[in-house]
Amino acid sequence: MQLCLTLEHRFLQTPDNKVWTITQCPYDFYREYLDVFDSVRVISRAFPVPTVKADFLPVEGPGVEFYAMPGYKGPFGFLTQFNKVRGKARTAVPPESAVIFRLPSQVANSVEDCLTQQRIPYAVEVVADPYDVLGPAANRHVVAPIARQYFTRRLQRQCKRAIAVSYVTQSYLQRRYPPASAGNETGRGSAGNACGPAQYAAAVSDANLSPESFVSQPRSALRDPGSLQIVFVGTLESLYKGPDLLVDAIAICIKQGIPVKARFIGIGQQIPVLQKRCARHGIEAQVEFIGSVTAGEPVRHELDHADLFVLPSRAEGVPRAMLEAMARGLPCIGSSVGGIPELLHEEDLVPLEDPETLAREITGVFADRERLVRMSARNLRTAEQYSAAMLSHRRQQFYRAVKELTRSAYTMRPQGRLQGLPSSAPSS
Repeated sequence: MQLCLTLEHRFLQTPDNKVWTITQCPYDFYREYLDVFDSVRVISRAFPVPTVKADFLPVEGPGVEFYAMPGYKGPFGFLTQFNKVRGKARTAVPPESAVIFRLPSQVANSVEDCLTQQRIPYAVEVVADPYDVLGPAANRHVVAPIARQYFTRRLQRQCKRAIAVSYVTQSYLQRRYPPASAGNETGRGSAGNACGPAQYAAAVSDANLSPESFVSQPRSALRDPGSLQIVFVGTLESLYKGPDLLVDAIAICIKQGIPVKARFIGIGQQIPVLQKRCARHGIEAQVEFIGSVTAGEPVRHELDHADLFVLPSRAEGVPRAMLEAMARGLPCIGSSVGGIPELLHEEDLVPLEDPETLAREITGVFADRERLVRMSARNLRTAEQYSAAMLSHRRQQFYRAVKELTRSAYTMRPQGRLQGLPSSAPSS
């Protein structure tokens, strides 16, 4: 059985129609799906680029093909290409395929509209919370309030309608986007599921920490006793991961005489805004924006040369970048939002929108060697729970459930319609 997988990532497409990525979702990302399904069709946006660059990673390969949706950006870009998007969505899923939507995602929403009309079942992987991501603190776009309501309600409905649902958090996302029933990895329920008589629900992170992701021993000291090197890894397309809060906290530390330097890894339109913020604080020399870094060893190199990972997010699921840092034994500070409290000890959490407290915590790590050692050892132990070896079996159970329930739903479909599916698609 083929799996159709929707992703919200922005992929790159060269003139020979080959598809590439720089950071997320290269070919290796789909290996676990291929352990259960015969092949994977990736459905996502593709943006044309003239040539292949040295840091490009291939997406397609044996068993993995790419179905390119129009390369729109933002809500207005989506509206201008609405007809093209809907046209491509209609043919995105071949007959008798299994479908997994990684949500929230407008690509997934577009495909789902067509699947509902065709009575095709789907499963979902919930990887973020649109209520937080599109909240006023995280996103000030003019249409964010409308988008927040739309994506939140839609995701709630999708979790009810799916034949199977997986959450990257242990409890946080489940509370706001509950499944149709109390089913879990070993049990299924039937209440409220519109695509068939059973729903499978699971809690399993989408992290994939390979053996080479881990260091063998926690840290025992700063790399340079005379300074503190901070690293931030995340999108800079918007401010929902709090890079502006980190800039403000760094400025406070420097004014107090704490020798702090920071490297921001990520790309996006907020970089000039953040650079101007650094200039206003007079800390341009202490803060560096280095752009994108290829996943794998290049990112691990950056983490290994830092003393502290900071992610003061305004919205978050379970941040993979933080888990990668924890696997390197890197002390971490994060905000008390989303799934971050599932990863970090309360000692290492800071309130939302509070650069002063964040600065105090950064100072505390610099001044207290015992705390640094404690944070490092604790993070390494936690990261081991998210190793590929630990999580692979649970993900495989979910994928097998998707395959089994999809086959069952197709088998029960009388005269081209899935049993239990309403005759008309619900409104968004």
